[in-house]
This record gives sequence, C-alpha cells and structure tokens, in this order.
Amino acid sequence: RAEVFRRLQQSDVRAEAPALHRRFCGRALQAVGGKLERACLDHEDALDRFLEELDGSVAACSEQLRCGLMGFEELHGVSGLGGSGQS
Repeated sequence: RAEVFRRLQQSDVRAEAPALHRRFCGRALQAVGGKLERACLDHEDALDRFLEELDGSVAACSEQLRCGLMGFEELHGVSGLGGSGQS
C-alpha cells in the first residue's frame, strides 16, 4: 500500500491511473471517516454522561439549599424568606 501511495503521488502515474487514484484515496478517506465518526460518537456519549451528572449535581445542590433555608427559617422564626413575609 505504501508503495502504491508513493507512486500515486507522482503526477505522471496519477494521470495514467485516475480510477486507481480515486479508489485508493476513497478507501483511505473511508477509513479516516470511520475513525472520526467513532471518535465523535464517543465524545458525544461522554458529553451526555457529563450533562446527566451535572443535572444530578444541580438537583442535589438545590435540595441542599432548600433544606438549609428551611432550617434557617425555623431557627430565626422567619416565614416566607422570598420577600412575601410580613414586616
């Protein structure tokens, strides 16, 4: 393969065998395209896992904050921290 590739790099040989050049380059592009597609799918899967983990973390932090605010309300006798409390 390496020898065929080296020979096809020469313009006079390429002109004599354009179909072989197209077929050789097409196969090489297919192989590279397949690898690129697999890499993209792997990265997409990793991104999906990261985003799912991030969503879970945000939900856990929101719940923790909610519980903390409720505890604060209980300790200080404040009702309706969101500005809807009585003055």
